[in-house]
Amino acid sequence: MSEADHAPVSSTSSTSPKPGKSMLNAFNAAKTYAELGYKVFPLNPGLKRPHPIMASRGVHDATSDMPTIERWFNFVPPANLGLACEDLIVIDCDPGNSWPGFQRLKEEAECPIQTTPRGGRHFVFRRPEGHPTWRNSQGRVSLKIDTRTDGGYIAADPSHTIDCPEENTVEGDYAFTTPLVPFEELPYPPDWLVEELDVVFAPKVAPAKSNPIVPYSSDVLSRAAAYLAAMPGAVSGQRGHNATYTAATAMVHGFGLSEDEALSLLMEQYNPRCTPPWSEKELRHKVEDAANKPHEYAKGWLRDGFVELNAPQVDLSALVAKMSNLGTVEEEDGQFGDFKVWPCPQLMDANLRQDFLIQNVLVEGQPCVVGGPKKCLKTSLLLDMAVSLAAGIPFLRCFDVPKRKSVLVMTGESGLVTIRNTIDRIADAADVDPSGLESLYICDKVPKLSNLEHLDTLSGILGELEPDVVIFDPAYLMLSTDKPESLFATGSQLTGITQLCLAHGATMVVAHHNSKGRNQIGRIPDLDDLSWSGFGEFARQWILVGRQVRYEPLTGDHQLKVIIGGSYGHGGEYDITVHEGMFPDRIWDVELLDISGLVGQGGEQKGEAAREQRETERRQKVLSLLTENMDGLTASKIAAGTRLRHNRVSRALDRLLDAGQIEECWIQAANGQVYQGYRPLHQGQEEKHLRPGGLRQEEGSSKLPPLSQDSVSDTTATLSIP
Repeated sequence: MSEADHAPVSSTSSTSPKPGKSMLNAFNAAKTYAELGYKVFPLNPGLKRPHPIMASRGVHDATSDMPTIERWFNFVPPANLGLACEDLIVIDCDPGNSWPGFQRLKEEAECPIQTTPRGGRHFVFRRPEGHPTWRNSQGRVSLKIDTRTDGGYIAADPSHTIDCPEENTVEGDYAFTTPLVPFEELPYPPDWLVEELDVVFAPKVAPAKSNPIVPYSSDVLSRAAAYLAAMPGAVSGQRGHNATYTAATAMVHGFGLSEDEALSLLMEQYNPRCTPPWSEKELRHKVEDAANKPHEYAKGWLRDGFVELNAPQVDLSALVAKMSNLGTVEEEDGQFGDFKVWPCPQLMDANLRQDFLIQNVLVEGQPCVVGGPKKCLKTSLLLDMAVSLAAGIPFLRCFDVPKRKSVLVMTGESGLVTIRNTIDRIADAADVDPSGLESLYICDKVPKLSNLEHLDTLSGILGELEPDVVIFDPAYLMLSTDKPESLFATGSQLTGITQLCLAHGATMVVAHHNSKGRNQIGRIPDLDDLSWSGFGEFARQWILVGRQVRYEPLTGDHQLKVIIGGSYGHGGEYDITVHEGMFPDRIWDVELLDISGLVGQGGEQKGEAAREQRETERRQKVLSLLTENMDGLTASKIAAGTRLRHNRVSRALDRLLDAGQIEECWIQAANGQVYQGYRPLHQGQEEKHLRPGGLRQEEGSSKLPPLSQDSVSDTTATLSIP
């Protein structure tokens, strides 16, 4: 039967899905697989890895429960689909293999067959009973021939992968050319394949020694206890955690003991030999980890094999080596399972690079922490970053943004009114219309990382908006841990949310506060100042803020020390003064002094030149409006017509007066009131009455000419402001 004679599993589509169609197809396919008797779970969008949030335990989260499947694939639209290989044996044949059995399977097998993006084949069989040594393997049967069974999984139709060398994936689809059938109707592998797998996975029998050999038919608990007695005790500072986890894995996974049985043996026979001994709570945690994490070998492989009693210094890795005929063989191009190994010449020639989202400040794809004491403008600086990225203008008016980016800001402290006012001030300072920032999105709530529904929703938001950068503010409202001092508790949550963002192509930026004892005025900011364990280790790049002098409330001026850095080697030290003014006329005026010289050649001069350029553009905007209204306009009408703040209009008018390009005048409104105004000088007007600085006036007067009918512009019309 040819492949063309078969249809894909999904009844909703006759072709394999492409990106953008995967939500509906993956959901329908997942339901179909579950109805056929298989277990499924979500994979990372575009990749083959388990989804870091929805399937944090990998294949162990696989289920056929319909409500769970519906929640997964409705809330996580772009997820790929993983098919658990429980009670299955899948032969994964990569292209270019030389295994004779591949040709036989193509010609003879009447089982479900799935094509892979690389052009390989998955042959899916029901696993027969009585073959306990069969396991997941890479290259064990033959080079480029893998097996997947209990504890393993495959990406399934309609999954789509992207071209990502780091993840060993290429652009393409998974598609069943021969459809899946109900599990009960799934064929067993042919006899010749069963015989070959039995030979490949036959356990090595330990050579005869003076120590007795206990076969698998002996009492399991006594054999497990004897094996545990031969394992070295854990010693603090000498990879004791790893040693204890290895012992726990041998009990619950190797011998198939229950968690309570394993804990009892560890407490009685292993813990007394540990230095120092573990608490019961700590050992239970090790047992739970060993029971829940995925393993290469099928559960019970030690129980069903042969175990030497009283062998000196036995550990799990040694026994694994004894029971393996071959070492791990690379899958393809240096890929060993989840690990990619690069020969140095290949690494030197690889097209790997880091792109700046903000020059010398923010690198794409690396998590960034913005840290500092409370009330030191962290949120305002993050909003400046967001506006700069969305508008494609320099961050803090000095750091170039090579290309406009889409930005999502999720902030849980300030409130929408304050956020809107801050964005308005920042945009005004840069002469940007905030109503035109269509790629900037604001949310006044942050997700709780312990709330599954929040994470589901966040993944849906990222899939819908497709932001390039996601800013979370602040971190303490997101994290959920009763152990802030625990590096692992904090790190696992931060890593999960980072992977979720990266899976959607977004770079994560998160705001965090300092420890209380690290907020001294004048202190040089440092990563060690950040509160809670894990943030300094987690940050791949950082913006650390501190106050140089105490803030005086009636000035509106903030003098900050800012340290920028990252593992890419970028960064510098900067003194920044932010002028915010006083309510209600608050502004956003930033002055930056490059202490380290890394802003660019003439960093301070560059900032001054940029400010002068903005002033010139504002003067031109004012003069253009006055030229269109030769009879003159009041300062308020000018501000409304140019959309500039009054203080910026005043500076522009003063400079234009000084340059002799405009003059002051009187303007009569429709209600008969007379107001001070400004109008452009008519070409050819005398200049002899210009005072020093350019104000046209009567000789010896410091004020406008006295009111007369001739000196009042008869202007009754009002401007129509767009």
